[in-house]
This record gives sequence, structure tokens and C-alpha cells, in this order.
Amino acid sequence: MRRTMISALAMLALLAIGCGDDDGGGSGGTSGASGTGGTAGTAGDSGTGGGDPGICTGDTTDHPNCVNEECPDITPTTGPRAMKGACCFRASNADRAQAAWDNDELATIEFRVNALQTSSQPNSVGNPLIQASLATTYETDWSNTLVRIEGIPKEGSGPVTVTIGAGRSNCDGTYSFFSDTSAPDFGAGSAPWFVERTDPARWEASVMAGTWDWDSEEKLTIPTANRPEGVRWAPVAKDNGLLGYEQPSQDLNYEFTFDGTDSTDITAEALNCAGGRLLAESMWDASLVQTTFFPIADLETAQVDSLTLTQNFCSFLAVGFMQPELCDEVPRVAPDGCEPTDNTGACKHWVELPVGFCDAEHCYVGDEDHPRANCGGDTGNECCDPGADDDTMPDCNAFLIEAEAVLAGSEITDEPHTDSTEVFPDCTAN
Repeated sequence: MRRTMISALAMLALLAIGCGDDDGGGSGGTSGASGTGGTAGTAGDSGTGGGDPGICTGDTTDHPNCVNEECPDITPTTGPRAMKGACCFRASNADRAQAAWDNDELATIEFRVNALQTSSQPNSVGNPLIQASLATTYETDWSNTLVRIEGIPKEGSGPVTVTIGAGRSNCDGTYSFFSDTSAPDFGAGSAPWFVERTDPARWEASVMAGTWDWDSEEKLTIPTANRPEGVRWAPVAKDNGLLGYEQPSQDLNYEFTFDGTDSTDITAEALNCAGGRLLAESMWDASLVQTTFFPIADLETAQVDSLTLTQNFCSFLAVGFMQPELCDEVPRVAPDGCEPTDNTGACKHWVELPVGFCDAEHCYVGDEDHPRANCGGDTGNECCDPGADDDTMPDCNAFLIEAEAVLAGSEITDEPHTDSTEVFPDCTAN
């Protein structure tokens, strides 16, 4: 997988994730190394047990569990839940899992997405300049994507329960999933294309049944039938901690693999970190791929609202930054007589095309020329037309959003957050 440098000021908050489905999935990590206060290498020797975890003053490679002073300045910055190691993790999945396996119990691991970089849509949301203009909500703990995997066996395979969803920082180093009462009323605003959403359960995390198999390269699989049907909404905060926008996602997925054939062959760092922070540059090095679909019909009912922008969400994604037109007011491809490079006046067209097709239940990549195409042949899926100018097939109706993510070990509370009046607390240390 290619290495991506993620600026702390260039993170599009593509909220909500899933794990590998029938076609693949799993999670990557880095190899074990010696740590302060213990010995790393396997999950049983995580380097966090007993003693002061130490302070990172340089590269974390030799001290993967030290308190990392180059991590974002979010409370707590000291104590057992201070950000540690290459990925700024707050809680050791390695210690927690090994304690369970030592007692012949099933293990639970929990993650927070610490950084996210869009690798698709380079002409709109994937443009680094546009990403830099968005709120750095993951750096400030105002927006959180959380993952919990319960029931991991010591060896072999077995059923697991996977919870994925948006959540809240508690400013004490722990996090909580949103519940069926967390989402506040989000009024209709002033734009005619911004549809009011008031369902308090629209941010609730998804709980799915999957399988963990140590003997498979793809350790975690979740069948499509076990995934939530339809669109799930998720909040993204502005850089002042206010609600910036809600985004509609469908069939969210992580492609993530652990090296190792059982619990004794997995490194502590792989359980604690997927990706990391490059100390000298205060940037992120992502190692996992996240994909999701954004249905156009739902994007057309939403708006993006930041300190510098208020725009229809579909227009923001398809037509580009700060464009006044709505998606249905601009042709998808350059009109006849216009060069594709001419995107002004009567020649204006979409700068990014959808490649996905979604129904009321699930989505797939319907552009037969896309590397992730899943249509035609014996797939049972009809291919779709990204440009909406071929009468022999349906129009593609969803954007495939691909991103690269950094996951960090975290502690997620057993009880979800239920109060809709305080969803974005300010946890910055200063």
C-alpha cells in the first residue's frame, strides 16, 4: 500500500467506517520494537506494563509506547491516557487483549480514527488546498470516528461483534459512541436545498456481526447482509466546535489486515497503531484504506458550512469549491463543442463523476472501467454510466469516497453518549 503524508491541516472528516466484507478486509500496523517500561514485539510484551511510559523527544520507533509530545495538544496530556507512540494512542489494545487471552477469554480492541486523508476526488474534496481549508476536527477531538471489535479469539476463528460510528470525546482521554438520542434538531437553514433533519437516532453507531479468522490474510470479514441498510448520517464539526455539516454515508468499509497467524504472532504496535505521526513534520503517515459511498440524492439535501464556506454538499463534491450552482443545474460532462478543460460559463461541468450505484439497501462500484468495479458478468450487478449520457444503462448515483486513515488504540465507554445538547466539547489543552 502506498505511503501517504497527511498534513494536520489537511484532513477531510469522512466520518464513519466499517471493516472488511466478503471481498476482503483487515487492518495493518507496524512491527514491534523495544519500548520504555516494558518490551514490545508481541501483544504480550506491549511495553506499557509497569513504570513510567517515558517521553518521546524524537522518533518513536525505538520507544513505541512513550508519551508523544508531538501529538495534538488535547487533554489529558499527562497520565495513563496521554497520547502515546507513533499514532498518538491513548489506551493499549495490546495490554487489554493479552490480559484476556492469558485467561483464555475473548479479546476486545477499540480504536479512534486519529487522521483521515481523502485520496479520491482530487478536483474537489481531495484537493489538498480544499482539505486544508476544512476544520481540523480530528486534531481537536471535536469529531470522532470510533471502532470496537469484540470477541477476538486467541487462535483459530470465531464470531465477533463490530461497532462502528461517530462519537464524542469526554475530555478525560475516553470516548463514547453516540446513541439513539444524541443527535440534535438540525434546522432547515436558509437555503431551499437544505432539508431539515430532526431524528435523534440518525448518528447512532452501527453494530454488525462478523468473523475473525487468524488463518486468513483478511482477519476480519463482515458479510454485506450484516451491514446496516440505507444511509447513515454522521456529524462533522467546524474548527470552532460547532456543527459544520452532516454527511450521508452508505456501505462504509475498512480494508485492514493484521500480520500474524494467532495472538502470539501479532505485534503490540499492530494492535495499538495503524499508521502514525511523523514527528519532524507534524504530519501523519496513514496505512489503512477507508471507502464509503455518498448517494447523490442525499447530498443534494445537505449543506457544508465552515468558517469560509456554505455550499450545497453535492455541488461541493461534484462541481467544486465555492460554486453557486446546484448539481442538477450543471451537466456532468462538458457540453458539445466544449473542451473538457474549459469549465467556465456555458462549458461548466462536473469536475468529479460518480462511479457508484446505490439502492435502498446497499451500494457497489458500477463504473465498469473503475479499478474497484463490481458489475456485469456473474456479479448480478448492473453497470452504471458516470456521465449520465448513455441510455443503455442507469446513471451512476453515488460517489465512491476513498481515504487513508490512521487508527489509534482508545478506550470507549460502555455506555453511549445520550445528551444532544453537548456533542462537541472543547478538549484542547489551552
